[in-house]
Amino acid sequence: MPQTYETYDDITLDLLNGVKRGDLVKCNNWKYPLKVVAASQNYFLMSRKAFGKPFYSICEKLPSSYSRSGYNKGYFRIGTDNYVFGSPCGYEWETEQQALDYLNDLEDESPKAGLSSRKSVELFRICIKRAP
Repeated sequence: MPQTYETYDDITLDLLNGVKRGDLVKCNNWKYPLKVVAASQNYFLMSRKAFGKPFYSICEKLPSSYSRSGYNKGYFRIGTDNYVFGSPCGYEWETEQQALDYLNDLEDESPKAGLSSRKSVELFRICIKRAP
């Protein structure tokens, strides 16, 4: 029997900590999933190719400490990073270690690598298809 997506509208830290490398994830109203390529203590990184180019998103496992137009204080966020011209290492993570190195920049709270406050939105629904 094929595995189906599990849908969650009540997002918790325990739920986000359970997301692992290889899981397929759809957030909010996404039609197409991204594959989790790495997870750290406070983030997990999702990616896929679209039209020959990398497409990615970061999920922050810490509730937001402030509100903006796309999210509210106390809720989890998803989005892209703060790099103005893109990450110096690019967004095609060929190995798990490359993705973990990228996440380490986020964990170190580098202002350039942080989750973008302009391009982030509140995570209000997550659908997960667990990796075998």
